[in-house]
Amino acid sequence: MIAAISQPPFIPYGGYFSLINNVDHFIILDDVQFDKRSWQQRNFIRISGNPQLLTIPVITKGKLNQKINEVQIDYKNLDVIKILRTIELNYKKEDFFEEFFIQLKSIFLKKHKFLCELNIDIIEAICFYLDIKTKKYLSSNFKNSDDYTKTELLKHLLSQIKCNQYYTTLGAKDYLGNINFFPNTKIQIKYFNFEDKDKFLQDEEKKRYAFFSVIDSIFKHGEKTKNFLDKNFKILD
Repeated sequence: MIAAISQPPFIPYGGYFSLINNVDHFIILDDVQFDKRSWQQRNFIRISGNPQLLTIPVITKGKLNQKINEVQIDYKNLDVIKILRTIELNYKKEDFFEEFFIQLKSIFLKKHKFLCELNIDIIEAICFYLDIKTKKYLSSNFKNSDDYTKTELLKHLLSQIKCNQYYTTLGAKDYLGNINFFPNTKIQIKYFNFEDKDKFLQDEEKKRYAFFSVIDSIFKHGEKTKNFLDKNFKILD
């Protein structure tokens, strides 16, 4: 059984869903420390052909060490209608805009208290639309320790779901090092790459495309986006 573990970003890029689609179990890491410099509260959409950040403001004052699932959305500084209008104005002419935007809009209008809940709702809606049926878990549902190192936490979570392979990004080597298996386990570590080989894109767009949220592709290509995700996922030797 193959598993992956990742934090829940805001409207993630295609590689996130490509990873989910290529494993049997996916753990959403929701109980580690929140980092404002990460993609938890922001991501790129395409505006006039260029990347533009959409950002969800959050309450951080006096909450330096809060965990991802504790972060509250700052509605005093968030105009939900403006966010929806920005998406609509830039994608409404795309072939599959109406097909998915109604779902996205209904999620934003729920006005979730917590950022994590908003992100997970969007992730689940995209998985449903793309027919990605991978079983998902929240890391907070397992008995974790704040004293674990990153590697120890991953090992603990993976042992709970009894997998024998773990897929992760090349960036994970920064803390995993060059190990091929988690210490004292038979859980093998494999790295993946997500490359842009979308035949729908022009050459000059390709380098920038990886920065866009997956909704950029969904509005343009609908359910065919899943084919793009499958084609561009590669396990590295």
